[in-house]
Amino acid sequence: MKFINFQGIDSPENMNRCIFNNYCFEGFWRSWHRGFNQWLIRYIFIPLGGSKTKLWNIWIVFTFVAIWHDLELNLVLWAWFICAALIPEMIVKTYASK
Repeated sequence: MKFINFQGIDSPENMNRCIFNNYCFEGFWRSWHRGFNQWLIRYIFIPLGGSKTKLWNIWIVFTFVAIWHDLELNLVLWAWFICAALIPEMIVKTYASK
């Protein structure tokens, strides 16, 4: 299945939207490598408590992804930087929705 999202560009099958058609970090990471993302949600994120403990779970999930790619310090630091960038967005979304 192909999606035409941004100026007629076809996104790969494993992405549910074009990389330029994201308005938040969280939406970007949900769309990136959709199959692997669903596996992470099903087998790591939900068993850890799901969205009830989301602020803590993202650290474990992103650290796992960094180690899965390769056990290098720069990848782990990259994962932690992404988590640090996601937390303010998640906090604002939580309070804005109340």
